Amino acid sequence: MQRFCVMDAPSGYNIILGRPWIHDMKAVPSTYHQCVKLPTPWGVVTIHSDQQEAKDCYTSNIPDLIEKELVEFLRSRMSTFAWITEDMTGISKDVITHKLGIDPSYRPVHQKRRKYAPEKYVIIQEEMDRLLKNKMIREVKFPRWLANVMVVEKKNGKWRVCVDYTDLNRACPKDHFPLPHIDSMVDATAGHEILTFMDATSGFQ
Repeated sequence: MQRFCVMDAPSGYNIILGRPWIHDMKAVPSTYHQCVKLPTPWGVVTIHSDQQEAKDCYTSNIPDLIEKELVEFLRSRMSTFAWITEDMTGISKDVITHKLGIDPSYRPVHQKRRKYAPEKYVIIQEEMDRLLKNKMIREVKFPRWLANVMVVEKKNGKWRVCVDYTDLNRACPKDHFPLPHIDSMVDATAGHEILTFMDATSGFQ
């Protein structure tokens, strides 16, 4: 038996099953498969949902008036967002500069130069030129630590240029609390009218 709170309030949901219910029922929800599995005396039961109804519920959960005001608010502050990389210049070093806590007992590592295919050299050079042009990186003649760049293909077919910081990570002390508790973050949203997952970098939600 479960006790529910009945509220007279407009909502796109008929019922909300919180973490206490999931814990008590030993249920396993899956947002990807749009279903919930839980054990019963008659075996494991799977509760399926209607994907179209779930999508309609998600899109209609924000009242039209609030959605209109939110869109107008974002449009009125378009100049605040960096739409291209060139818009990110001039950021104060006090905001973006940080220092690594490297263990002094570790000796600096200079990785051996890696060889790449000619087409990847072009990708790396284009990325380096872009970062240098926008003053996001600078050339160093005699670095204490030297790490190779890596070219990784993204899901959309484009290429990402990143750096192999394996040796540097070994020399840095481990963060025993790297991420906040997700439960606390979810509970902290209580009482707020809107929760956004907008990716301002990629420009989509």
